[in-house]
Amino acid sequence: MDFEKAIIAFCEKQLPDNENVTNQIEGETFIASPLQARWYKMHSLGFGQLLMPVFIDSEIDTIRMSAAILKSLKKYDALRMNYEEINNQVTAKILSVDKISPPKIIDISNLEFEEQYGWLKKWILETEKHLPNITHSAPIETFLIKLSEDKYFFILHTHHICFDGWSATILWEDINNNYFVKNHAQPNQLSYRTAANHAWEFLLTQDAKLLRARWQSHFLGAHRLTFPLPDLDIDTNSLADKTGQKISYIINSTNTSLIKKKGIDSNVPMFTVLMSAFALFLSKSSGELDVILGTTTAGRSGQNVDNVVGVFVNPLPIRVQLDSELSIKNLILKVSDAQDLLQSSQNYPLMDLIENVPFFNGSDLNETFYSYILYQNFRKPKISEVDSILGEPDDESAHQYLSAFNAEETTLMRYFELIIFDRPSGELSMNLWYRKSIYSKEIIKKYSDELNDAIEFIVDNDLSKSISSYLEH
Repeated sequence: MDFEKAIIAFCEKQLPDNENVTNQIEGETFIASPLQARWYKMHSLGFGQLLMPVFIDSEIDTIRMSAAILKSLKKYDALRMNYEEINNQVTAKILSVDKISPPKIIDISNLEFEEQYGWLKKWILETEKHLPNITHSAPIETFLIKLSEDKYFFILHTHHICFDGWSATILWEDINNNYFVKNHAQPNQLSYRTAANHAWEFLLTQDAKLLRARWQSHFLGAHRLTFPLPDLDIDTNSLADKTGQKISYIINSTNTSLIKKKGIDSNVPMFTVLMSAFALFLSKSSGELDVILGTTTAGRSGQNVDNVVGVFVNPLPIRVQLDSELSIKNLILKVSDAQDLLQSSQNYPLMDLIENVPFFNGSDLNETFYSYILYQNFRKPKISEVDSILGEPDDESAHQYLSAFNAEETTLMRYFELIIFDRPSGELSMNLWYRKSIYSKEIIKKYSDELNDAIEFIVDNDLSKSISSYLEH
C-alpha cells in the first residue's frame, strides 16, 4: 500500500497532466462497439484474455515508471470501461480514473536466472487462470517485475474487449513519453466511445449498404466451412474441448526473400502470397475446391484512430474458389481480390455479415470460419531512451526472458490457425495452432509439411503453372 501511495503522489506532483485524459465522460453509458459486443459474447465462452509482456533492458526508476504507467492507463477511456448486456444489447460504462490501480511491483532480483525463469513460468500459469472481469471493473491489471537493476518486465493483463496489438504500441510509447516528460499532446485524438459511435453510424450509410451487397455476392452459392480433415473423432465431446497446441518453425531469411520476390513479381504484398499458399493447402487437406478461411484487418481506416487505444482488429471470413486448372497467377489474383474486399471492409463488423449474408444467417459469432491465418506486422514502438522489446505471446520467442511467455497450450477459438510473425532478422516465425481434441501431432506434422510444400510450390514455379500438380501430388 505504501508503494501505491508513493506512485499516486509522484503521478500527481511530478508528471504534468495529460491534456487528453478523457475523464470528462466518467459514468457515461453507451452502446458498445460491434467489436466490443463480439468480445463480450466470446468472453462467456472463455476467450479474450491477453497477457502482454514488455522486456525492459535498461535501468529505470521504479516509482517513476509506475507513475508513468498509471498516467497512461488513466488517459485512455477504453481501458476503464465495464460492460453489461441489456435487452440483447451490450453497453459499456466509462469508469472514473480513480478505478484504475497502479502496477503491482514485484522484485525477484534476489533470484538466480534459472529460479527467475521458473518463477515467471509459474506466475504466468497462475495469472492466466483468472480471466479478467469485464462486468464489475475495468478488465486491466499491470505489473512491474524487477529482474535486476537494469532488467524489468512491464506486463499488461487485460482483455481483447478493450485492447489489440496496435494498442500495445500506442500504450508503451505513451508510457515512455510520460516517463521522460515529453510534450506529446494529440489534440485530434478520439475517445474510444466516439469511435464506437462512428462504428454504428457507418452501418447506416450507403457505403455499408454497398458492402453488404458485395459480401452477399462473395458468398453466393457457398456450401460449407473449410478446415483440414481431422484424424480424431469429431463429436460433441471433442468439440467442447477447445484446448489448442502448436508447432512452430522458421522460414529463413533467404526463403522469406523469395516469397517477397514472388509477391513483387505478382504485384501483391508478401501476405497475399502466403494466404494463397494457405488457401491452396486448405483445398488439398480438406478435399474442397471452394475454400472459406478467416483473417483480420487492422480496422483503423477511420479518421484520427491511429493513436486510440481500444479494440479495432476486425475478423472476417473470405472465400477463394479454386479449380484444378487454375494457374498460380490466377490463384494469387483471386486471393488479392478477396483481400481488396477485406480492406474495403475494415469497419464492417462480423455481426452485420451474419445478419445480412444468407450463408451465415443464424451462425454463432465463432462459427463463420474454422481455419484462420494472421500475419502480425503491426507497428512496433519507436523509443530511443529505453531499450525494450514488446513481446508476442503467440510467437515462439528465443529471447532469454521472453521465452517464458511462449504459450504451450491455449483456449483456441478455431480448429486450425496459422499465426505468422516478421522477425527483425528477416525470417518468418510460423506458428501452427490446432485443437488437440480433433488433430493428432502426427497429422499436424503432415499438414505442416504440406503447407510448406504449398509455399514452395508457389514460390518455385512459374506463374503460369497449374495448381493441379500440387493438389494431385
